[in-house]
Amino acid sequence: MERYFKFSELPTWERQMYYNYIYLFLMEANMPYPAFSVWYNNLFTDDLYLKPEREIMICEKEYRIAGVTILKRTKEEAKICTMYVAKQYRHNGIGQMLMELSLEWLKNQKPVITLDSSKEPEFTGILNHFGFALQKRSCGLYRPGKVELIYSRKS
Repeated sequence: MERYFKFSELPTWERQMYYNYIYLFLMEANMPYPAFSVWYNNLFTDDLYLKPEREIMICEKEYRIAGVTILKRTKEEAKICTMYVAKQYRHNGIGQMLMELSLEWLKNQKPVITLDSSKEPEFTGILNHFGFALQKRSCGLYRPGKVELIYSRKS
């Protein structure tokens, strides 16, 4: 059985634990972005509350984190910054449910998601399912010499 929840809804005593669990989960995923640790730390205030424009959706299965999305919602941007489902839990609907919860929280008709071009095959199905279309290719957006794909949701 899966359990889905928002980081912002965690009680104080659980925030530090999940802050660490999510970080380790994403590090195991070999997040390819430089300064990932700095970026991750900047999602939070000093007392480990998420900053108001941020949310993290979490799926637990078998008492382990199975998937995570990290979101950003400002006046200028609605973005799925990170989406990862552990390999052993893929193709079981977790990514779809995380995407649904993420889109609901973003409250925007045209959210954006960026991904490394090497990850495109892994995301094609879910992006198509939720009506995302490639808008732009950008070289060096996050890493020198690497192509990032920028998708937004069709109206």
